[in-house]
Amino acid sequence: MQELEETENLAIRYGLEASADTAEDYLEKLAQQRYQDDKERCAQAILNDFRQGLLGPIALELPPDTL
Repeated sequence: MQELEETENLAIRYGLEASADTAEDYLEKLAQQRYQDDKERCAQAILNDFRQGLLGPIALELPPDTL
């Protein structure tokens, strides 16, 4: 099974390409598109989907530098 990039998972789940947007820009656009401009509700929905594993694997930290 081919792994999807994190941005592809978001696009499939929410129907909005992440492209080069910042996380804040993406949240604002998604809130306008699906949550009647309610950013708090949008953030809660994304967080709930993440917690349930619906967004696929997403790293919250960068790996430590290996020298």
